[in-house]
Amino acid sequence: MGEPLPAVPAVSKWAMLGMVSVGVFMATLDSSIVNVALPTVRTALSPPGEPADIGQAQWVVTAYMLVIAATLMPFGRLGELRGKGRIYGLGFLFFILGSALCGLAQSLPMLAAFRGLQGVGASMLMALGPALLVGAFPPGEMGRAMGLIGMVVAAGVSVGPGLGGLLVGIDWRTIFLLNVPLGLLGARWVWRAIGDVPSDRGPFDTGGAVLFGGAISLLVFLLAPLAGRGLELPALLALPWPQGPLGLAAALALLVLFVRVEMRRESPMVDLGLMRHRAFASAGLASLLSFFALSSTAILMPFFLYDVRGFSPTQIGLMLTALPLALSVLAPLGGRLADRVGVRGPATAGILVMGGGLLLLSGVNGSTPVADIVARFLVVGVGVGLFSAPNNSALMGSVPRDRLGLAGGMLALVRTLGGLLGIAASVSMFTLLRAGGLDFTPAMSRVFQAFAIACAAGALFSLARPGPPSHAPGSPGKV
Repeated sequence: MGEPLPAVPAVSKWAMLGMVSVGVFMATLDSSIVNVALPTVRTALSPPGEPADIGQAQWVVTAYMLVIAATLMPFGRLGELRGKGRIYGLGFLFFILGSALCGLAQSLPMLAAFRGLQGVGASMLMALGPALLVGAFPPGEMGRAMGLIGMVVAAGVSVGPGLGGLLVGIDWRTIFLLNVPLGLLGARWVWRAIGDVPSDRGPFDTGGAVLFGGAISLLVFLLAPLAGRGLELPALLALPWPQGPLGLAAALALLVLFVRVEMRRESPMVDLGLMRHRAFASAGLASLLSFFALSSTAILMPFFLYDVRGFSPTQIGLMLTALPLALSVLAPLGGRLADRVGVRGPATAGILVMGGGLLLLSGVNGSTPVADIVARFLVVGVGVGLFSAPNNSALMGSVPRDRLGLAGGMLALVRTLGGLLGIAASVSMFTLLRAGGLDFTPAMSRVFQAFAIACAAGALFSLARPGPPSHAPGSPGKV
């Protein structure tokens, strides 16, 4: 592939941080903001007296995440071939168009389809944002940069339910229409400031992109029924195509074929050799487990606060801001610690604190004071803030500069898959526990305790990082 070309021209690192923050926040926010508004949206877009069931309404969320999961890696590679800033700016336009159409949707299927279009833009933003940021900051400040953008990512995911609760009180369509002016500002800013060149001259791997997208899409279809049916094996085996055993077999076949095709390509969409590097693999697995665990709070706590405690959506939204508030303080601190002492210690401590926060949340009940619940949320936020920046720095720092687009896509992919797996697993476990006779609160408590174990597993992967890993692309750093 020859010598790598420069990733971006000389652009102020702080201007780049601002541009990336706008796009990444929009993309991650919209992966969760709809959840609180979904009951209202379902009622508004269903025929009078015939509300859609939860399974149908869930596709408003799933369609968005499906498209993102299926296209992150192709768009990361496309950014390396056509210019990261160019594809990133195009992502704003797709996101704006999808958001505007969502705000005008007249039925649930129409809204789900437009959410898919919105997901195309979000995928471009999520895949290329970290790569642009790493290219703009000097190697010795990469931990700081990833701390700041990690704060934006986690805040976007966490703020979604709270902000959605506030906006649904005005009009559910404002959830989507709010993106239009913000996206136009971001697109204009990016295209005026970034005129980058490709970092690779190779061809685009169309076959690999199709195989990867097909495999990931089938896997998402397989995950979708779990939240509604639990993990009862007979029910899952009886599911029709593309779910059930035939869907699983097809997804595995496509993944095997994808690996075989990619190993023969001179310019593959995914450099599978990266998977053999412990620094890259351990950071990716730790990130997946962290978002897997975090998703359990995002999906169960709003229902607990609404169904058990009787709070309004607006009150719930305000309470859930405790987590992003903690992130806003701790994520930059985690990044600075990574620059000074290395990534292993802060990342491992962070994911362990996050697991401790889940254990604390497992102790809430119908009489727990509001301030106590908020304090427990804060502990989870502290853990995520300490973990995310060092871990992201380790992953992005383990690849050469001409593969930053790929690494950014991988980083966003493991977050998305972790969230999908976590939602399916937490709701499935909760459903089974409820069917077994437990009330809401004890069932939720068991789920949080189980997901705290996932944090402990993530800490083991974090400790398994090799030393000394690359602290930034092409430069030495600390463990």
